Amino acid sequence: MAEQAIFKHAQARNERIKLDTLRRIRFVQPARPGETLSINIFREEAGEEILFSFKATNKEDIVCSGVIIAKKIENK
Repeated sequence: MAEQAIFKHAQARNERIKLDTLRRIRFVQPARPGETLSINIFREEAGEEILFSFKATNKEDIVCSGVIIAKKIENK
């Protein structure tokens, strides 16, 4: 879910990125079939890396959170 949102965001910015690392991924509680999940993603650039912090929630409850690190792919 987070991966799809990150790639969609990069495409909207005309960026090519490669997901590189997962950090601090926490599954706090299970998500059950039929539940609607929302995802909030915050982007921060750190040198050549792009950090995407995310939280997946079910109503007000956090289901999963973590950081995905991406690298820009230079156009040639």
